[in-house]
Amino acid sequence: MRTTIAILLLIAVAGCKNPSAKDSREKKESRLKAAMLQKLYKDINFDSSKAKYEILNVSFFEGREYYNCEFKVHLKQPKLDTTGIMTADISKDMSVVKRKL
Repeated sequence: MRTTIAILLLIAVAGCKNPSAKDSREKKESRLKAAMLQKLYKDINFDSSKAKYEILNVSFFEGREYYNCEFKVHLKQPKLDTTGIMTADISKDMSVVKRKL
């Protein structure tokens, strides 16, 4: 009886997903969004009267040196309101953002 309970307990523990893995992914997404927003606003000298950005979501692949990212961005300018896709490579320490065309 005890061995059956021990085996069932082992199976239950092994079947549980690691919640920290999801938290880690969410943290990476948040940091990537922040790095991209910083780059976008830096390009317009932090003048939000020219444009306002909202990053709706990010998809990324983690490479050796960079995160290869695709952002869905909502851009609002005077007389213009659009949503589009922007791609960028972002360094692991989030200090370098290289936009792709």
